[in-house]
Amino acid sequence: MKKIIKNLIIRALSIIPLKKGNYIFSTIMSKQNLSGPNRFLNNLENGLKEYNYKIERLFLSRCKSALILSNAPSDEFHNICNKKSIKTIIRVDGFYYPEILDKKGITYKKELISKIDITQRMQRDLIFSDWVVYQSNFSKQMADKYLFKRDKNYSIIYNGVNLTHFKPKNIKKDKFTIMILGNLRDEDLLLFNLEVFKKIKERIDCKFNIIGSMTDNVKSIVNDWIDKNEYLKDDIKVFGRVYFEELPDVINQADVSLHLKAGDWCPNAVLETMACGVPVICQRYGGTAELVGSDDLIVEYNKPFVYDEELVDSTIKKIFLLYSDLEKYKQYTINNIQKFSLENMVKNYLKVLN
Repeated sequence: MKKIIKNLIIRALSIIPLKKGNYIFSTIMSKQNLSGPNRFLNNLENGLKEYNYKIERLFLSRCKSALILSNAPSDEFHNICNKKSIKTIIRVDGFYYPEILDKKGITYKKELISKIDITQRMQRDLIFSDWVVYQSNFSKQMADKYLFKRDKNYSIIYNGVNLTHFKPKNIKKDKFTIMILGNLRDEDLLLFNLEVFKKIKERIDCKFNIIGSMTDNVKSIVNDWIDKNEYLKDDIKVFGRVYFEELPDVINQADVSLHLKAGDWCPNAVLETMACGVPVICQRYGGTAELVGSDDLIVEYNKPFVYDEELVDSTIKKIFLLYSDLEKYKQYTINNIQKFSLENMVKNYLKVLN
């Protein structure tokens, strides 16, 4: 219903003739949520101000280009943009390919149909749009394989991070601290991280910080695990959701972050963590490895979406490698993040949006 209403609003307002200016239309209208595509859009909007460009959410007619985030409202949206000579650019966000649907174990037909509908809509947008932006090389590989192979009129543009907001801070730590950060919805992944911490704790006196919003089910599973491992309770801190303004201070309390989620395109949480000088350990499978860069921090593992003892052991080896020369990897991370600055991202988008 929301999609239909949004399409009707865009269609009605597009009739109004307006002089085109330095406006870029966004298919995301809400400013409320600052996660995922909204986090990206907020960053882009702030960065565009320096170039006298603005994001427009209602009046399509005044825009030179339209940035499609997640999905276009309809096929008709593309037709309207074509008639008004408005360049359409789709930024490829997440879609549901077979391995993901299988991992999630979807049993309800309605839910499955909804996810397939999202994927098919993105496939159509890839074909109809004038330009395509992939968030990583991995993003393009997956879209080529499962949706539509784009041979021209595309760019690979990584997300950017505000390096004046997210930056290293000297926060004194009493113990080596491991962190996870993100929207914590995957029960298997969260339990995996807890098991990694448990094994590390046997050899290093360390702490574990859990940062991010959790579903009620995940929260219950975490509490149950902590109850069963009560001797670790004092060294586990659950922050829950942290506001954007406070996030750098919380991130800086850690020495290393685990982002072992498979298949991410280009997670903002990883960029924000790296910007604080906190090294991130990740899997090879996904766009995250392209951000992390160093093979020393990337776990080679050929079973995507499986979080087993083999992955636990491989992750622990990477943590000990990092622990043996922490300052070296912190400095590497600080140097590496510079290429993912908000300024670089905005410049790359302006080349495409004009």
